[in-house]
This record gives sequence, structure tokens and C-alpha cells, in this order.
Amino acid sequence: MGLSLPSVNVPDGGTYRANDIQRRLYYLWQEYWREVLAYTQGYYRLWVLGGDTLDLDIKRRSHQYITNDESAALDHAERVLETGMEAVDACVFLIGTGAHVGINGAFEKALAGRYDHAIRTKDGDAAWWQFQRKINGVQFDIAHHTSMGSTPRTEKNAANQLARDTRDWYDEVDQRPPDIVIRGHVHRMADSYDNCKTRAIILPGWQGKTEYAHRRNSNRPPDIGGIAVLCHGIRDYEVKKWKLPLTTGSLWADLSLPKRTTSPN
Repeated sequence: MGLSLPSVNVPDGGTYRANDIQRRLYYLWQEYWREVLAYTQGYYRLWVLGGDTLDLDIKRRSHQYITNDESAALDHAERVLETGMEAVDACVFLIGTGAHVGINGAFEKALAGRYDHAIRTKDGDAAWWQFQRKINGVQFDIAHHTSMGSTPRTEKNAANQLARDTRDWYDEVDQRPPDIVIRGHVHRMADSYDNCKTRAIILPGWQGKTEYAHRRNSNRPPDIGGIAVLCHGIRDYEVKKWKLPLTTGSLWADLSLPKRTTSPN
């Protein structure tokens, strides 16, 4: 159910062909990048990939996988990312969840290591647990994990809570809180806007509804998209968000039942 090429050769010599949701995702991916590149024209482009960039199903919890072959999965991910990688000046890979990307982010680090323009940590690692940097005067705190409730009421407040908690954490260590804190993980978008001096944004993902998502909330589709932040100076920035429609048309398809040909007893 994740973002995929329309067709992928797998190690046993066969070919995986994307399902309808994946084909829609790949179309949206191309459209998304066209709009991002137009919006960021003239700016230095730093792409921060928010974690779980690929999934090797470490715990073997599902059948919804193209392959568990590490090399094939890395090659596939690299080809999917070409759309953006060819246009950005630098990139940052964040480490996602161990159940998807391996202990200590092993597969995320392996993927990041394929890119010469990936920014390394001070220890030389190709992927980061947390990216804290000031960019053109705007302070960022970006990492993968966060939490969010499963109801419309709780999910809308998740970004407000993240913003307030982040300020409290930085105050505890006598550090200036960031201007923007960004998280992912939950595949749903939320934004605290100006409810707090620190703005918190929770990112959508690029995956259709999995078996796990159906168990969590059958009525809640995942959000698809991303954001771009233009940094102009000290605490001066603007945010552009993309939330893209994974499905089109009405949810209510007609079910035409045949008429009875005989009367019931």
C-alpha cells in the first residue's frame, strides 16, 4: 500500500505491478514534486525525509509487502526518490520506526549512504534521530516519532500539545525553543498555527490504508502530502502545505440488488 513504481522486478525473476491505490499515489507524487519545485524556485532546496522511507517488515507482521529482500527494497526506494533527489541541493534522512527500518535505523542509514549530498551527523552517520538546525534564521526541530489520538477531536489538538510540550522541554534545559517543530509517524496532518510561539506541524505520509490502519479506524483515511518552508530571516518564514486526495468520487457506490423472481413463503 506504500508509494511504489508502477512495476517492480523482484529477486525471484517475477514482476510486482502496483495496485490502484499505488498507481494513484505515484501520480500524486509526480504532481506534488512539480508544485514543490515551482514553489521553491530560486531557493536553496534542502529535503528532509521524515523517516520510514522504506519498510522491510522486521517483525513479519503482514503479507502486504512487495519483497523482504534488503537490496531490492533499497534499489526500489532509490528509484522512487529520484523525482525529488535530482532537483534538491541537499537532503537529510531521519530514522523511523525499528519495526520498519531495522534496529538503529539500519536500512534508513543504508539508503541515505547512497547519496553524496545527504548531510551527515557529527559522528558521520548518514541518517539522524533528530535534526536541530537554524536555517536562514529559522530554528527547526525535526524528528520522526509523535503520537496522535484516533478521533477527529483528539487529532486536531495533537499539534497544539506538541508545540506546548516542545517549549516546555527546551525551557527545562535553558535553551531557546525552536520556531518550528515537525514530526511524522502517524500519517495524518495537523498544524498548531500561531496557537503557540513554537509552531508544530505533524506531517502526512505516502501510504494507502493498510491492514493496521483498518483496525485502528475504518472511517479515517490516511493523509497524503507534505510541506515546504521558505526561510526568509530570523523567525521569518512561510509554510506551504499539500494535502492530496488519494481517492476521488463519492464514498457511496450503488449496490443494485436483483428483484425476487418468486414470492417468499
